[in-house]
Amino acid sequence: MSNHPTTPRTRLEAELRARSWGRERALQLLHRKARELGLHGFTLGLRQFDRYLAAESTSTRPMTAEAMRGLFGLPVDVLLGPPGDIAGEPEPPSSPPVAEQAAGDASRDHALSFATAEIPATLIEQLRAEVRRHARDYAHLAPVLLLPRLLRTRDLAYRALATTRRPRHVAELLAVSGQVCGLAATTSFDLGHADAADDHARAAWTYAELADHDGLKSWVRGTRATIAFWGRRPREALDHVDAGLRHATGDTARRLHGIAARAYALIGSGREAVGAVHAANAAVGTDLLAQELGGEFGFTPARLAMCTAAVHLALGDGDAAARGAQQAIDLYERTPEGQRRFGIRYGAGMDLAAARVLQGELDAVPGALNPALDLDPARRTARLTSRLGAIRSRLSVPRFKNSATAFDVRAAIDEFTAGALPRTGAR
Repeated sequence: MSNHPTTPRTRLEAELRARSWGRERALQLLHRKARELGLHGFTLGLRQFDRYLAAESTSTRPMTAEAMRGLFGLPVDVLLGPPGDIAGEPEPPSSPPVAEQAAGDASRDHALSFATAEIPATLIEQLRAEVRRHARDYAHLAPVLLLPRLLRTRDLAYRALATTRRPRHVAELLAVSGQVCGLAATTSFDLGHADAADDHARAAWTYAELADHDGLKSWVRGTRATIAFWGRRPREALDHVDAGLRHATGDTARRLHGIAARAYALIGSGREAVGAVHAANAAVGTDLLAQELGGEFGFTPARLAMCTAAVHLALGDGDAAARGAQQAIDLYERTPEGQRRFGIRYGAGMDLAAARVLQGELDAVPGALNPALDLDPARRTARLTSRLGAIRSRLSVPRFKNSATAFDVRAAIDEFTAGALPRTGAR
């Protein structure tokens, strides 16, 4: 920027002037904040930053919006809007939920900064509320946006642990740390970074053991089993399942049996796989962890139906797989909109398409698959791309060499995968 206008053109430019930051310094700090938040796919150059300052662009990537909010404490639509009065009330944002979240973060962090050796009575309640919100947000929020929020909650719990020495508070904070690290493990895995997922999951296990929380220990075993299964280590997954089932009830038991079924199917043990599906259906009720937190800590009938479909796919039973996948889709459609888990709708659609291939109904594959192929790139998780990769392999056999439908579906899968989530190293 060769000219320096007298009046700030945007709130972002006004914020820089109030802090006496040059544009290069601000951009450097923005990149540093992105690293702190775990936004390792973040990129922003000086030319685009100048366009933001000059109100020449309001289009931002989700990571850019998160980094700006983290650095300035304001939502991006405020920062890229009119300058307003920086000493007074901020301009009203066009997205109130984002502004409310930023305000809540600021209040929370300010309150903690004044806490010394005594943890405020409301702090643990606040942390529990955040974990509940994150557990529910997992169903619909893009993982690239969810992970930084999880890490902020985790870091707040760590700071509180370093502050308090009260045994009751320590136990509660260890449980919160285990819960949020478990969610971070699942989210990191969705982003395609298995190593970070393993690290988060091992940390979650450590906190669960230190807190002596049997329900959390069983749930974390399920998370570790899931990571092992998708890493094609089915016997390791079964070891985690066996350990987790010692104390598991309700949702957590259903989840563990479902993971076992998939692991058995992967190693070709059909009888054990079907037996594990029956055990999952027999594990009724809701455990205390699912009651308290909900969301990702539960295991709904739709998730079990999708799991059952995947088991039958691995065993080569297209008819049973199609029934399970369609049941998962039907259950998803009957779920209240705010509780719908996008991975179920699109994962089950992919499994239905794979079942149609097994059934030899190639013309039905595009209809089952098309809704998933339009999925927002920010939600194209590693598990979804893995499912599509399996379909592509099924369509690449000599039997379908001259099929125009198979060719078109393979091309659509390649296009989907090319736009999928980048790998992230956030920890």
